[in-house]
Amino acid sequence: MRENNRSAGMAVRALSEVHLAIQRRCIDLVLAEIQQEGKGEPPVPYAFLIMGSGGRKEMIIRTDQDNGIILADDPVTEAPETRRWFMDFCDRVNHRLDDVGYEWCTGDIMARNPDFHKTLNEWQQQISNITDLPNEKRARWSTIFSISKPCTAMIV
Repeated sequence: MRENNRSAGMAVRALSEVHLAIQRRCIDLVLAEIQQEGKGEPPVPYAFLIMGSGGRKEMIIRTDQDNGIILADDPVTEAPETRRWFMDFCDRVNHRLDDVGYEWCTGDIMARNPDFHKTLNEWQQQISNITDLPNEKRARWSTIFSISKPCTAMIV
C-alpha cells in the first residue's frame, strides 16, 4: 500500500510539473505578444506566482487558476504606465490560461485582481495584516499564499 501511495504522489507531482510548464509557456507567449505589439519588456523585475494546489505541486487533471504577481519595489513601479503594463500583462496571462483550460478562480485569486497584484512591500504589508488581524478571508488568503511557487520571474 505504501508503494502505491508513493507512486500516486509521484504521479501528481509529475503532472503538476507539466501544468507548471504549460503555464510558463503561456506567460512566455504573452510576453512575446506584448513585445510584438511594441509595448516592450517588463518595466521592472517581477515574479509571477502559482499558488494553491500549484504551489503545493498537487495539481491533477483539471485545475483552476490561483496566481499572483510580485512587482519590484522601485519608483518606476508606481508610475501609472508601469501599473497599466502589468495589469494588461496579468489580464492577458489569465485569459491565455483560461483559453488553454485553466478555469477562472471562483475566488478571483488571480494576478489580474489588485488584491494579488502588488509590490513586494505591499505583499509584506498584506501578510502582516493577515497575521496581525486575522479574519476568515485573510485566513483563506494565507493558506493560498503561504504555499506558492514562482512560475516565472524577471530578476535584474
